[in-house]
Amino acid sequence: MKKITLLLTFCFSLFHSHISHALQLAPIFTDNMVFQQQQVLPIWGKAKAGAQVTVSFLNQKIITTANKNGDWLVEILPLMASYSPEKLIVELTEEGDKEVITINNILIGEVWLSSGQSNMRFTLGESLGGNEAVAESENNNLRLINFTNKTLFPTNRIFNVEELEQLTPDNYFQNQGWQVSSAISSEDFSAVAYHFALQLQQKLDVPVGIINVSVGGSLMENFISNEKLASIKSLAKLNGYWLDNIPQWCAERAKYNLTAWFKKHPNTLPNHPFKPSFLFEAGIKPLVPFAVKGVIWYQGESNAPIHHSDTQYSINMGSESAYQGEFSLKLSKLKFKTLISDWREQWKNNNLPFYFVQLPGLNRPWAPYRQMQFDISNEVTNTAMAVTYDLGHPTDVHPNNKKPVGHRLARLALSNDYGKKLVVNGPIFSDYKKIKSSLKINFNGVSNDSSALTLVDNSKKLKGFEVAAADGVFRAANAEIHKGYVIVNHPEILVPVMVRYGWFDDPKDKANLGNKAGLPAIPFNSQLSQNRYVF
Repeated sequence: MKKITLLLTFCFSLFHSHISHALQLAPIFTDNMVFQQQQVLPIWGKAKAGAQVTVSFLNQKIITTANKNGDWLVEILPLMASYSPEKLIVELTEEGDKEVITINNILIGEVWLSSGQSNMRFTLGESLGGNEAVAESENNNLRLINFTNKTLFPTNRIFNVEELEQLTPDNYFQNQGWQVSSAISSEDFSAVAYHFALQLQQKLDVPVGIINVSVGGSLMENFISNEKLASIKSLAKLNGYWLDNIPQWCAERAKYNLTAWFKKHPNTLPNHPFKPSFLFEAGIKPLVPFAVKGVIWYQGESNAPIHHSDTQYSINMGSESAYQGEFSLKLSKLKFKTLISDWREQWKNNNLPFYFVQLPGLNRPWAPYRQMQFDISNEVTNTAMAVTYDLGHPTDVHPNNKKPVGHRLARLALSNDYGKKLVVNGPIFSDYKKIKSSLKINFNGVSNDSSALTLVDNSKKLKGFEVAAADGVFRAANAEIHKGYVIVNHPEILVPVMVRYGWFDDPKDKANLGNKAGLPAIPFNSQLSQNRYVF
């Protein structure tokens, strides 16, 4: 009975009066939704060409006419946050006939979009402490909408040919409409997005809505529009035979998914979640121009290399040799910048906040990729990065401790967008100075008790620093905290010229510098200039 009810809810939320009625609202508009406060609110849908559509919300009433394609859109003037449930009424009048759609229980507050791959998809129920979080998730002022596909999810299985033949961007994602946060709605929702949204709701004391569009294994290029890819020479090839132009792991998974397809259709490629632009067309484009405050993003695992290509692991030797072809750091950086700019263009907001998670620790050569992500946070305005290497797992690409990840993302938003006075990052490398045979390492943002340098574990010794002479061979350094800086040296390196910190596959138990707010220092490598991967 529960499954039948959910199916009916989904069908209604997807098309409203789609079956025999002329008036439709975009699928994002359902009961229990949240409108973004203090922004113009676009509301749109379909109707018969030339039909008159009236939209009423609170004390605003706007009348428009559907164009020749049946599209219509109106804009509600900005409103302040409110816990009072309201109704959106949309009416169609044509030749004496009247059709009405009513959306109930709408709150006004803050709305964020969460997206990415499996670590953003990772559910609250699966996460560390998830049972308790789910049991305590009843919250009328927190609203969730979850876009998922459990049939053509790119797991290690062969997809059904008939389903692939019918697959389009329009029917890939399913949702049950906006849901009030509860044990039923939160359990299968993104753990990171849930904890992020709950923090905002509690700290801001306003209603919060969170939209989740994430797919396991997905690539950055899956979430970039065709038009944007085509406009950039080095990315345009992704619009071609895409199986030859995506990282090998994803290509192999997709080929396995399509085993039965190729037996029946050997010379064509169907739609697939790994197809460049497909998830943009399926999940992001339908949301535009719905008013949102910003974006949180957790992705990168599929765009970063899996294997070391050399036994020697340093930026100028082994690890960099893993970053070739589709794993090129320059290429990944271009994709990431392109994704951010594409979404900002879609929403016509060049300052749309975009906060993302740096890849955690794992037994993969990800230190250079984490550096690339950090560079993005410095080079692209109104972006910021949550550091999570201390929350990773050496052999599990899906670490289950998601609450701190959501909270660190929330710190960024609360500080940058809502004016809360919070320490948002661990120590950030600034510069270094040679003192005899040692290096004095300076950090930005070390100014008060909560941002003061300290150890973030139970060790009594600072670890994670390495130094190198001109030969570029790094060795584990002796390191000590002195007030607002760190002194590092090695007894066999009399003239150190380079220093790095946290430059390991899995730094969690090997690097322990942080601040008194409990946030880990951002890994760095002085061998890399800030502009190393700038185009």
